[in-house]
Amino acid sequence: MRKRNEWDVLKCLATLLVVIGHIVILYKQGGSFPAMENRYLAMFADVIYLFHMPLFVTISGAVYAIGKQSGKYQDFKSLLVNKVRRLLVPYYFVAYLFVVPTILGLEMNRFESNIDYFIEILLGTNCRHLWYLWALFWMFIIVRFCKGRYLGNTIYCLTIAMILSVGCSYWVGTDWFSFRMALHYLPFFFLGEWLVAKGGNSMKMWKSMALVLLSGCVLKLTDSRWMDSLFSLWMNVGIVVVIYLLVRKVSVEKFFSHSFNVLILRDSFGVYLFHVPIIYIMVSYFQNYPIYVLLPLVGVVSIIGSLFFTMILRKMKLQCLMGE
Repeated sequence: MRKRNEWDVLKCLATLLVVIGHIVILYKQGGSFPAMENRYLAMFADVIYLFHMPLFVTISGAVYAIGKQSGKYQDFKSLLVNKVRRLLVPYYFVAYLFVVPTILGLEMNRFESNIDYFIEILLGTNCRHLWYLWALFWMFIIVRFCKGRYLGNTIYCLTIAMILSVGCSYWVGTDWFSFRMALHYLPFFFLGEWLVAKGGNSMKMWKSMALVLLSGCVLKLTDSRWMDSLFSLWMNVGIVVVIYLLVRKVSVEKFFSHSFNVLILRDSFGVYLFHVPIIYIMVSYFQNYPIYVLLPLVGVVSIIGSLFFTMILRKMKLQCLMGE
């Protein structure tokens, strides 16, 4: 078994943040359950959504970089086949067998007909949390294609990706197959690669990150739309790197001395795949419970339920349906 590292710690934390984020986001105005609106939990959701998906993408970029160092991803065709199996098969399996039945059963569908919703899912749009699978698929393909043929320097790639990401703020129209989201989060994939390359020199980045966060605040003072987009991106980069630097101070061995953390690490992808439908079902039936009861109840049940579905698929030798 390979030695665990700080990226494994981050993966555990990011998985739990995603679950928490998908619960508290329901308390925002205009959410799926209007009766649950709560100002303070909505603010908490905004804080989590500021960095939890950039963190997830950064981890994916780091894992890709570590894999390349060990000899993986050398052949474009094998990478393509691997990511179809690892990402797109789980997307359609979970979408049509878990997400769609849940949305239709709870009458959360906002389309005129169920057929329209089925088609939207087929085309990778309005797919709830599963957008990340299509977006991550494109990021792997873009990164491998560009760096394998044209751009070998991670800093150059990161700079170009940031330009594309800011440009996405002007994207109008439907985001087919989550390609816009892929471009939006692409800088963080390269950021993960860059952090792996920096390795032991990461502690020298504290002053740089302080400058990044300060410059981000300055950019926010402008009225320009593209400057505001650049601020959001710049701030997210700074926050993610600061979290990474803080986690580097954590004892990996001590962190994984707790069996719960080991379990979350092992089944993090399963938790990501299955937790949202469980959250919707729980909240639909128990939304009138006090917040201090509902939040931990939904969180615990969604994680346990996700782990249960993951275990069942493995027991039935159907782990291929969730990308294993």
